[in-house]
Amino acid sequence: MQPFQVPSTVITTTNEITTPRTKRRLQLAETCASVESTIVEHKRMQARERMAAKRAAATPEEAERQRILARERSAARRATLTQEKAEQQRTLARERSATRRALLIPDEVEQQRATIREINAARRATLTQEEVEQQRSIDREIHAARRATLTQEEVEQQRTLARERSATRRALLTTEEVEQQRSIGREIHAARRAALTPREVEQQRSLAVGRSMAKRATATPIEAEEQRVLARERTAARRAARVSEEPSNNKL
Repeated sequence: MQPFQVPSTVITTTNEITTPRTKRRLQLAETCASVESTIVEHKRMQARERMAAKRAAATPEEAERQRILARERSAARRATLTQEKAEQQRTLARERSATRRALLIPDEVEQQRATIREINAARRATLTQEEVEQQRSIDREIHAARRATLTQEEVEQQRTLARERSATRRALLTTEEVEQQRSIGREIHAARRAALTPREVEQQRSLAVGRSMAKRATATPIEAEEQRVLARERTAARRAARVSEEPSNNKL
């Protein structure tokens, strides 16, 4: 009786899985994938630099026309995407942004933010009041649609990240810059409130109350205490700002 014969192909395949050659092949494939990813990211950076150079050389009218065309193209692309693909695109965009930010030093991060603020300010300066309101309405709809697709954990994660970013920005500011930021913030809020109808004001208050209640309902005792401390600090800062403004008003 002859023993059971194992096919030679099976033996070869099994051996190939554990051979050094296969390991080297896998390592080479991983290295190639990493190099390709680096090349793709480098090409993207070059494309962004070229676009930035083009925008810098363009007149305000041409820049606005390019923005309108870009928005239309983006809207057309989004309209053809399913909900899953749209969410996948957002996830990829967030990952790319996180990767880019991770490669930047703090000075470059701050420089990027300053550039973005300047671009946004220049863009807003060229808009009429109706266009500004239209942009705000579109932004609100986009944010509402984004929030609607997020889970409670993702919402809380987004808030935590926003708080950390705000804290980092504030830590880099001088006392004068902090006061200037607060003053600008108060002016912006006052201008926004002045542009709202009584019905919109009431709607904003209802939304704010709802958000506060939802936040308090999901907060732990420690988080609730932190929120109270922050609220007291904000109130004290507002009172101090009002007191400092009163003597200057009396002098006038």
